[in-house]
Amino acid sequence: MSIIGMFKRLISGASAEPREQIQSNKTFRNEYAFSERDKLVAQKCAADALRVFTESLNIANNSKNLSTRESRLQIARNTLIELKKMEKQFPFLHLENLQAVEASIAGVEAETRELSRAQNASSPAGKTVGELQSEPLSAWGNDDIAKGLRFIATLQLRTPLRVLLRDGEIHRDINTAPPKYAREMWEGIWVTKTKTFHEMGIDLPEWPESESASDIGYVLRREYLPFLKAVREIVELNEPIENRIKKLREMPISEKWKSYIERHGGIEKIIRYFFPKFIDTIPKLNLSQKDGLSKMSLITPNLIAAAPDKTLLSIKGIGQAKLKAIRDYCAGITDNRDADRVEHMIK
Repeated sequence: MSIIGMFKRLISGASAEPREQIQSNKTFRNEYAFSERDKLVAQKCAADALRVFTESLNIANNSKNLSTRESRLQIARNTLIELKKMEKQFPFLHLENLQAVEASIAGVEAETRELSRAQNASSPAGKTVGELQSEPLSAWGNDDIAKGLRFIATLQLRTPLRVLLRDGEIHRDINTAPPKYAREMWEGIWVTKTKTFHEMGIDLPEWPESESASDIGYVLRREYLPFLKAVREIVELNEPIENRIKKLREMPISEKWKSYIERHGGIEKIIRYFFPKFIDTIPKLNLSQKDGLSKMSLITPNLIAAAPDKTLLSIKGIGQAKLKAIRDYCAGITDNRDADRVEHMIK
């Protein structure tokens, strides 16, 4: 399969010069809303993206290293997505031969899957990324593109500060295992840090920063991570819950952080995530029964424990079985028994 030959006509009129590489499409009425400078800039961006796309897929097609193929395929897929976005934004750009191009990507992906199966079959010692977390860099492979391991923290409210503070650290010693920052796999993992195009001797612009998955959707890691750290620095303080709640409400909020808080459902919802009301944590109670306890001011373990059985049984839906469950649950609380909120987090 001639990968480079297939992609020379991805964008109509493609050639060495950006102005010739992308021709105008006169069928779009809003083409004239763009100045000549706008068109030249868009043409140049599309030409650069096309170079990244063709080079990445060519590397993937010719490499025998599974990780190299997978990483370059991902770059090719992402670049094609960006090219499609540019075509929608700039009506004078036009993608051609798209069906054949996507079929070619599928072909390289199929070959990559076959390579993966073959390597797994021939290497009984093959390990998953999870199993490699305690292995030195030399065991990870990817020697042609790897320059170390990078620690990636999970971007979620529940991720401990001790893990968030380690995000982005690089481990380069090929003979020792990386530090164990995550106690559980969900907290974060080590991944291969690949060389840049420049470090691999490829004359292409570097791939722009991509978004990372988080508990509020895809975000830029460099922007969302400081927000998570700021929140966790407050909630993990060795202070009474009331003090920490007050500090969360008074936390300085930038416009970007304001949008993050809104996507979380507001600061009160964040507070309830870390410090839920005690009665909301009692198992097997529905909302009406929790409201019943609240109306009677039975909101702490000690207050509920001191209430007579008949008081609890007077709440609709609470019978002997639920009464016992409530009593057992309250008895299991040993700290802060006069607090109406509990601490819900892993440090």
